[in-house]
Amino acid sequence: MRDYERFLTHVKKIDTCTRIWKRLDFDRQCCAPKSGLACCGEDAAQIFGRIHELRCDPGFLEIMKRCLQHSKQLTSTELLSVRYQYELYEREKNNTVEFTRELSGITGAAFDGWVQAKEKDNYNLFAPHLKKVIEVFQRSIRNRDKEYAYIYDACLSDYERGSTVERMDVFFEELREKLCPVLAECRLLDSLPPVFRAEVPIEMQRKLSLQILEAEGLDLTKVSLMETKHPFTQLMNHDDVRITTRFQEHDFISNLYTILHEGGHAVHYMNLPEEFYENGMTAVSTFGMQECISRFYENVIGRSEAFCQWIAPLIQEYYLGKTDTITAEQLFSYVNAYRIQPIRMEADEISYCMHILIRYELEKSFMNGDISVSDIPVLWNEKYRQYLGIEVQNDKEGVLQDVHWTDSIGYFPSYALGSVAAAQLFYRMREDFDVYEAVRSGQLYKVKEWLIQNAFHTSMASDIFTWIRKVTEKELSVDYFVLYLKEKLRLL
Repeated sequence: MRDYERFLTHVKKIDTCTRIWKRLDFDRQCCAPKSGLACCGEDAAQIFGRIHELRCDPGFLEIMKRCLQHSKQLTSTELLSVRYQYELYEREKNNTVEFTRELSGITGAAFDGWVQAKEKDNYNLFAPHLKKVIEVFQRSIRNRDKEYAYIYDACLSDYERGSTVERMDVFFEELREKLCPVLAECRLLDSLPPVFRAEVPIEMQRKLSLQILEAEGLDLTKVSLMETKHPFTQLMNHDDVRITTRFQEHDFISNLYTILHEGGHAVHYMNLPEEFYENGMTAVSTFGMQECISRFYENVIGRSEAFCQWIAPLIQEYYLGKTDTITAEQLFSYVNAYRIQPIRMEADEISYCMHILIRYELEKSFMNGDISVSDIPVLWNEKYRQYLGIEVQNDKEGVLQDVHWTDSIGYFPSYALGSVAAAQLFYRMREDFDVYEAVRSGQLYKVKEWLIQNAFHTSMASDIFTWIRKVTEKELSVDYFVLYLKEKLRLL
């Protein structure tokens, strides 16, 4: 048996345990009763420990070393797979199994604490959990052989290869500098048109959601749709992708754009290069790449005039009937209006990145030890007042709104990188076909087909900066995002 075949056999064991862990996590977030959350967390901690044992197995290390020593015998994809697994090994090799289980237990308890704190609108119930999460992540990073200029550099690079505080500081400063003048040109939404407050039964929202997912080109026999408190999409395997949303009877627009976003994740997960599935590389693309695709569907497609022209008649048919009337013009104007909104997931497309900037600055500060957990709510509210002119009314709509700090510190910048990359991707895509004409006729699958041919290739095993350069033949640039926003503003 070739060393690479031995390598792949071992990787499949890791992948099996990872899928078990994902199913436990999915149950915890979607369907487990409150009384079962603690047990889910305990089970997940045991599986997490087993994944660590497999990943850091001495025999597996020797196989990886031999594969790398004889790399000329490997295909380019096989070599990428070995390097990816070795990268994960390097992160974890100095952690013990007991520490790994402790980390999983802390993040699991943090999720349960966040749910309780958000329900009771009380940050103080979550603060002790967040303190433990920060401390255990700091310990994990200090256990690594690699030295970082800042602790937060490791958090960033775990989600975005090649990202550092220095690089992201420059990125966010340019983003803020160029977005502020655009924000000043925006039309403020002064009142909510009555049609957008219409009560729409959840079952009707579900039916249209599935039609949208199908229009995106997804095979609904391989997709499930469930509800959760904070929507996400989970890849189990090539034939099993779990999409979640949050239905609200008096806010059908919220679910509409959640479905577009999460459907974008599913399009990405289900259409990677075939060799990625064959070589244990389904998680190799960075989160910025993933958010690029999901933000592309949510915003570049979903907030376009063309999409509004396609979806408005369907909203009328599914949701409103003869009781209310909605036009494509109303919808386009509403979903692109600037609004004073404290909730990131409900924010307009332009101010959204300012929400991300606030989170970036806060998690950079608390991971690097510059502020304490008790400082976070006050600084959160101050930054919302300073950057967006918003007075945050409570913890639920403020510091407790996102689930990420229970286990994903360093993820937030991926949303901003993805937003910028999505605009650049659009300008490259429209060189090849009339994107909005396809969308206007409901042929969203043509976007998926272009992505498969031009974007979902092996460069996804690199980083978002390399990937977008290979796809668009240009460096990642905020300028495309600003141009895209200005072109849209002229239509409003």
